[in-house]
Amino acid sequence: MRVLILSESCNPEWPSLPIVAYNASKAIADHADVVVATHVRNRPVLERTGVGKAQVVFIDNEYIAAPMSKLSNKIRGGTDYAWTLAVAMAWPDQVTFEWEAWKRFRDEIKRGQFDVVHRMTPMSPTLPSPMAGWSPTPFIVGPINGGLPWPPGFESEMRREREYLRYIRGAYKWLPFYRSTYQKSRVILASFKHTIDDLPTNVRDKTIDFPEVGIDPNVFAWPGDR
Repeated sequence: MRVLILSESCNPEWPSLPIVAYNASKAIADHADVVVATHVRNRPVLERTGVGKAQVVFIDNEYIAAPMSKLSNKIRGGTDYAWTLAVAMAWPDQVTFEWEAWKRFRDEIKRGQFDVVHRMTPMSPTLPSPMAGWSPTPFIVGPINGGLPWPPGFESEMRREREYLRYIRGAYKWLPFYRSTYQKSRVILASFKHTIDDLPTNVRDKTIDFPEVGIDPNVFAWPGDR
């Protein structure tokens, strides 16, 4: 099986999502013929470490990614607050990343040279995948997570975190490519019940409750292996 993984964030030296995506891509490459399409910002690290047995292709959309990142940080007042706004402002970055990836791989996809296209990152359910609608190849999205509501009584903490956009978070469902992302995907991997509940009701029959993290058996051995 030949798999194209779209993983804009894929970096073993960066915490959270980048290293999760890296480990997942590396593990999949142990069982399939994998090509990982990732952002050019990951080149310095991945040219040194590789992604296991996977081939790595670097996608450059810095003409949008760089200015949007600077603008986002300026509006947010840094990188520690207003995460809902940060995700919303990543929409142009993600769409242009997949456009550049589509231009790079569309001929191979149309010729049937991939059995699966898997959009692994970003993991937010609010950021769409335009390639889900463009690709004739079976498409997988996820694992996605997010959508956990703030509990009642924490409004002051929301304001402290500058989460003003949470009040209109649902507007993301009207963004271009949102509906096609889930309608056209063959399988949706979602990490939590609240994430699944946030998806359109008519796609839940093809949604799998799938945690986005696991354990590394090289670090945490099973008792029977000791």
